[in-house]
Amino acid sequence: MTHEGRRIELVSFKQRGLENRTASVLFNGAHHSRELITIKMTLSILLKLLHGVHFSDSETLQVLKTTQVFVIPVVNLDGVAFIEANEKGDGSIQLKRKNGRVSGSCKAVDEGVDLNRNYNVSWAKTWTRDFMTCSPTYRGPEPFSEPETRTMRDFITAHKSTLKFVVNYHSFGNMFLIPYSGANGNNTLTPE
Repeated sequence: MTHEGRRIELVSFKQRGLENRTASVLFNGAHHSRELITIKMTLSILLKLLHGVHFSDSETLQVLKTTQVFVIPVVNLDGVAFIEANEKGDGSIQLKRKNGRVSGSCKAVDEGVDLNRNYNVSWAKTWTRDFMTCSPTYRGPEPFSEPETRTMRDFITAHKSTLKFVVNYHSFGNMFLIPYSGANGNNTLTPE
């Protein structure tokens, strides 16, 4: 459950009767609520899987024989709900990035925690402004202080024996980042 009591939903695809899978993958969207297109990206994966199963697409069925696919369309439900509730009717939206944590010291659009920065990876080594509550990149009072990041952590931990790949969709920049801003330190993929 989120700060505002919303349940983070998960959809799972697998082929029946194949319970001993050796692989699973997770796709998730909207860590940053203002990146609304990432919700469509995850829903497109769901649609492609449904379509593939319905029409017996051999490629889809082959993937599902060996791999369980998990999709969390929206991680930051409270932030997305804020955007929806404050839509002005003219197509413009308030660009809220963070979740639903309320400190009482910020404008409503600036309240919350940047979920991307609330994980424990390099948590204490972030920029100075990440400590400031009203900063768009406020990381929270401690790693995993937010229910959304705890949910993600707990899910990933529960599936660590099979989880081979996690795609965390964002819509800022034209980049493909590998774990922790690059395994070799310079954001490039190594030929392995």
